[in-house]
Amino acid sequence: MRISSFKIFAFTIILIITGLFVIPQLSVKLNSSRSLPSITVSYVWPNASPYILERDVTSVLESGFSIIKGLQKLDSKSSKGNGSVTLNFDKYTDIDIARFEVATIIRQLYKQLPERTSYPVISANRPNDETQRAFLSYSINAKDTPYDIQETVKTQIEPVIGAMKGADKTTVYGANPKEYLLTYNTNLLKTLEFRKQDIITALNTWFGKQSLGDVVYNEEYITLSIQPQNTTVDWHIPIKKVSDRLVYLDEVTTVKEQEQEATSYYRINGENAVTLSVYATKNANTIALAHAIDKRLIELEQNLPQDYNLIKSYDSTIYLEAELSKIYERSLYTVIILLLFILLISKSIRYLWVTILSLVANIAIAFLLYYAFAIEIQLYSLAGITISLGLIIDNSIVMIDHIRHQ
Repeated sequence: MRISSFKIFAFTIILIITGLFVIPQLSVKLNSSRSLPSITVSYVWPNASPYILERDVTSVLESGFSIIKGLQKLDSKSSKGNGSVTLNFDKYTDIDIARFEVATIIRQLYKQLPERTSYPVISANRPNDETQRAFLSYSINAKDTPYDIQETVKTQIEPVIGAMKGADKTTVYGANPKEYLLTYNTNLLKTLEFRKQDIITALNTWFGKQSLGDVVYNEEYITLSIQPQNTTVDWHIPIKKVSDRLVYLDEVTTVKEQEQEATSYYRINGENAVTLSVYATKNANTIALAHAIDKRLIELEQNLPQDYNLIKSYDSTIYLEAELSKIYERSLYTVIILLLFILLISKSIRYLWVTILSLVANIAIAFLLYYAFAIEIQLYSLAGITISLGLIIDNSIVMIDHIRHQ
């Protein structure tokens, strides 16, 4: 069955228009986000030195993971209080099977780890923290305390930005976390025949599913830092029986919530500041997303207290936009020179327009296929597209001449 040239032309025009409309939806990034299958195992040992963590935890896990089939590379990092082991596999490895093997090895080795080591957490296909960076960062400074600034950002800015299409996650840091100060009367404890360790044991039992962090105590108080699962903590915790009566924690202590002692300070223009970082999803157009976030933050800033200032501290799309401008400029010059050469040789405006139409059709349909198959656009692929422009024009010339003569 012969298809008429009008139908072919109409169908091509539809594809071209559709391809041009999906350009803003393409995934545009500075570098490729694709990586080989990997698994990251992270763990915590409060206040442990990097040397002890490496010797007693990291090396034990590394020796166990080294026998997994398909393992290409094994990286580890031991810092004060925490560590991680990253397993990189070849492209033929089934990540679900590898994750199951890792979990099995952890169950076998966990009994050999020090008592205060948390149970290792497994994350599949998560890039190393040093390479997974936020593409946008903002500093928010004000005259309030860092904790108050952080709470304002978390309640008024972070939920809005995190809900935007293309935003994977947001993080806010720069303020010291809260801790709880439990004050008790030493004489009362002696009267009840209590020891400080009885209170600590009760806390450990009550918060058995949470890390208590650092527990510091002296003759008058106990301080502990926890991340409660609920917004409030119920301190009506049983300690032990005294003369057939169960004594509770809130009966012998006074609990006060306070900010932890600062270990560092971050200021802008003499004012306290916190940082808001934004991470993009895999297929997000980071340039369009950055512009949308900037526009949204301008609106949100109007509702913040008067002395709050938002300053963009990092934007990876600036370099990307600059490189794209260079590529667009070079591609434009290349195409113009080739088209002028075609016009000079053919001496036909019609021949020139057919070549331009074929070039636009190829590029638009290519963009449509990039969108359909979720192909990322980054600097390397843009360089390939630029090179292909000359090949497209060459092929168009060959086919146009073939049609003219045949």
